[in-house]
Amino acid sequence: MGLFAAPAEIAAVVAHLCSSEAAYTNGCVYLIDGGSSAGHLIGQN
Repeated sequence: MGLFAAPAEIAAVVAHLCSSEAAYTNGCVYLIDGGSSAGHLIGQN
């Protein structure tokens, strides 16, 4: 997408992770980068 995340977008992810909706979430890495890193790790050792 080529855009930097706005503070409100980062805050939305933090709010979700702090909510009861994320009660079963564990061991996850959230990349909030607008998709800029999608596919960059495929095929790398």
